[in-house]
Amino acid sequence: MPAPPPEAAMRPAASAVFVLLIAGCGRGGGLPFYEDASLTPRWRGVVSTRATPVHRIAEFALLDQTGRPFTAGSLDGRVHVANFFFTSCGDVCPITRRLLSRVAAAFAAEDNLLITSYSVTPGRDSVADLAAYAAYNHIDHRRWKLLTGDLATVRQLGASYLVGFGRAGDYGVASLAHTEMLVLVDQHRRIRGVYNGTLALDIDQLIADARTLLTDGSFTTEGQWAHEP
Repeated sequence: MPAPPPEAAMRPAASAVFVLLIAGCGRGGGLPFYEDASLTPRWRGVVSTRATPVHRIAEFALLDQTGRPFTAGSLDGRVHVANFFFTSCGDVCPITRRLLSRVAAAFAAEDNLLITSYSVTPGRDSVADLAAYAAYNHIDHRRWKLLTGDLATVRQLGASYLVGFGRAGDYGVASLAHTEMLVLVDQHRRIRGVYNGTLALDIDQLIADARTLLTDGSFTTEGQWAHEP
């Protein structure tokens, strides 16, 4: 597959940021919420849904590797792990894919957890390309969605997942159109964790946090607050 166009550049996440965020999450107090691009974790005592609505993943409509429609509504009621990639990526993406396979294996029997991988070069990654990529990498479409559509939608989703697109001239070729950032989202499309997808320890933490969300239905230790609209 040809190299991705410069206009699909994404802002890569710094590994140190993830390590600090994971270390500061205070797991004993429930999982935090992430509201903006600063990726500052916030708990009940810091932010209230009544004063500041909790950030949620925006509405969207894309196609998965089988050609079936996949929308934001497909995520409702499920925990999901999201990342951004492109099929011809040869550096960060294979490492992230390999570690995401651990997540898929850990939840192989769990219908209420999905992995969603959004192509940042949808003009180059057709449904057929995604299907071939899935087959080559043994990706089960029932548990792991590879998604493509129009670039404008993917850009909007990048912002919604707090993963920013950069301008073409901002980065070298090695940094184009992908990021190591993994985003954990609860059953109500609220961001509850951010992780470095190239670090095994972060994957261990992601798996543990996803189990927490699946077990408690995304309640915090304050109870009903996590379910307020």
